[in-house]
Order: sequence, then C-alpha cells, then structure tokens
Amino acid sequence: MTSDPKDQKQDGKEEEKEADNFKEVAARAQADLQNFKTRMQKEAQELRKFAAVPFILNLLPVYDDLSRGVDHDEGFKQVLEKLEKVFIDAGLTKMTPMGSAIDPSKHEVVNTAPGEKDIVTEVHQDGFELHGKVVRPAKVQVGDGS
Repeated sequence: MTSDPKDQKQDGKEEEKEADNFKEVAARAQADLQNFKTRMQKEAQELRKFAAVPFILNLLPVYDDLSRGVDHDEGFKQVLEKLEKVFIDAGLTKMTPMGSAIDPSKHEVVNTAPGEKDIVTEVHQDGFELHGKVVRPAKVQVGDGS
C-alpha cells in the first residue's frame, strides 16, 4: 500500500486541526470550571454574610421596645447602647434619614405633613442595613411641600 504524500500531509493537517479543537474545548471547559468555582465562592460568602438576617429581623422589635422604654426608664438606655454595639459589631447599621431626601429603597413613607417636599421630617421607626443591604426600611414622615 502506497500512500500519496499529499494525502498524508492533508491527514496530518486534519489531525492537527482536530487536536487544536480539542485543546480549545479543554481550555474553555477549564475556564468555565474556574468561573463556576469563583461564582460559588462568592455566593457562599454572600450567604454567610447575610445568614443572620432572620435572627436580626426577630431582634429588631426588641430594639424598638427598648428605644421606646428609654423615655421612661434610664436603665433601658444602657441596655440599648449595649445592643447597638452588638449590632455594629455584626455589621448592622442604623439609618439616619432625618432631613434627607426620601429614598424608596430605604424609606417607607407612612404619612406626610407640612414641610419641604419629599424631605424626611420625622422617623417613626428606625431602618437598618446589614453590610450595605437594607434589612428593614425606616418608617418615615415626609414633607408635602406646603
């Protein structure tokens, strides 16, 4: 059996192309796997970061009650300060919307009153963010422009 050198050369080129295609597919698969691993690590980190949200949401009504109690009993103030420190250590921050423009992603308007339009004039319930994400919007009163 004699093979034509042109055929052998053509077969070699085809095999080379096929090998290059396999290398390309393998490189893409490897990149996809790396992207998947990175995405899963980020998602796991986010889950850990916000795992405490249900607990925090259960704890905030206690905070609200203590806040109201400060007006009637000085002992509540010390407990409230300790709780606020625990919040800060956990990455939970209280929003301070008083005097700022209304932000629908952070504020829930419960009523309006005379004052500068769309400016927070009173905070009825504190809002909180955990690592920059709103956990509970602040319940606020805003000016109606009159």
